[in-house]
Amino acid sequence: MKFIFCYDISDNKTLYKVSKELEKVGIRVQYSVFEVDTTAEKANQILKRISSLINPDTDRIFMYPIEKRKKEIERVGKSKNITAL
Repeated sequence: MKFIFCYDISDNKTLYKVSKELEKVGIRVQYSVFEVDTTAEKANQILKRISSLINPDTDRIFMYPIEKRKKEIERVGKSKNITAL
């Protein structure tokens, strides 16, 4: 199953840490948006791990499960990471 992780983080040091964690497990599709292909259990572990890095009073992280109803997710436009899929 695919998951979309996105974040809104105010502190650059924290943003960098979260970004590096997500780069280990997924593909960056926009500056603060990552696509991760994993199980629901592992996605929740990722969310827990990156949530521990942020300030919950000022920062936000979102995780969206994407069900595959089509063969693939459709994308329009150029991204340097799309070829990695």
